[in-house]
Amino acid sequence: TKTVIANCSPSTLWPIHLAMGKQERMGVNGLLKLELFQVPEDRSPWSENSRRVSELSWTNRSGFKTIAAGKDVQGHSFEVNSEVFASAVSQRFQGQIAIEYDGGDQSVFSMNSSFLLRSGQPRWLARFDLAGKGYDLVLSGALERLDGGSISDHVLVPEGNDIRRIHHEVFQSELQPVGDGMMVNTTFSSVEVERFRKDHLKRGSDAPAPDPFAPEDESDEEAEPFPEIEVPKELVGIMGKTTLDMSSLVYPLTGAPSEDGFAGYDLRRGMLVYFTKNKNHFSLMEGMFLPICRLPRNLVVISSGDGRLRLMGRLGEKTRMDVKRDGVSLFALEMEPVLGENGFIESSFDYSDEVRGLKYEGTMTFQEGRDTQVVKGDRGDLTIRAEVISTGD
Repeated sequence: TKTVIANCSPSTLWPIHLAMGKQERMGVNGLLKLELFQVPEDRSPWSENSRRVSELSWTNRSGFKTIAAGKDVQGHSFEVNSEVFASAVSQRFQGQIAIEYDGGDQSVFSMNSSFLLRSGQPRWLARFDLAGKGYDLVLSGALERLDGGSISDHVLVPEGNDIRRIHHEVFQSELQPVGDGMMVNTTFSSVEVERFRKDHLKRGSDAPAPDPFAPEDESDEEAEPFPEIEVPKELVGIMGKTTLDMSSLVYPLTGAPSEDGFAGYDLRRGMLVYFTKNKNHFSLMEGMFLPICRLPRNLVVISSGDGRLRLMGRLGEKTRMDVKRDGVSLFALEMEPVLGENGFIESSFDYSDEVRGLKYEGTMTFQEGRDTQVVKGDRGDLTIRAEVISTGD
């Protein structure tokens, strides 16, 4: 079953956990699914209760390009060209996808986009009109080891007579009150902890945080053991009574005295945890933990009020969608957004709608969550709202 059963201390378990984490990264498949839903008559947002009209599923090996195609019962065809880079231990992946859907009546929808996706979490990519009908396009996926095993079985913890699966499906940095103190925890695999230790303690604290998608360090250098530490009573129900002491890794980077806080690693959940009752030291730790796990994020543009348009892409990457009939473009939108300061977003923005006689080519600056009018004509207008989405949302 390739299952390791260990009854030992956290410090003894650490090298096993680290070796399993490296093995998880050696080969991963992304199991992707693209679904097409009918837009409700009232143009309300997509939901899992929306009526599905077509779908296509395919396997994409991490780091490789894949082409897949299929037809639905009506004879309409999907074709996708995708490339996925996966991080199995944290259950997230990023990639690029090109989509073409032939909706009949010589009408074709196409889309090119980059994305960040969390395993098991659907992403509403686009809303568009094709051959007189409105469609919602939704992408979802899961990760699987090359031997066919489920990554969700990576860590199993006994609870009474039951076995609970604990895996890194939630990518997050979160703050929460616990007792009289505050806790910050960040999803951080054992492999990433070791890379963080090498990068920041050997090269200095000014080194950038590790890229979770970068190639692994193949050196045979043995990981130094972490000492064990008693868990504060406020956290025993979360982490158990003892865990690994991360103070030698964490405190030198902030200057906060170790006697006023707790820094440990939760092997079961794959999380770096800091707990303190000192608000001043907590602010220091908050500033260190949260930026570590900020990945590039998705941006979604929505037409305000009419429910006609939606397009999701990745910040810093070009995204485009087109609708053509008889080879002639009826609708097109292309953007390349960059997140600026104070919630402002800048993007090249090329838009054309032949049906409503609208066109815009230029650079837009708009604020997240606020309606911005792009162009207005006698037969209609385009007002959009932008929202930034992380993989934990």
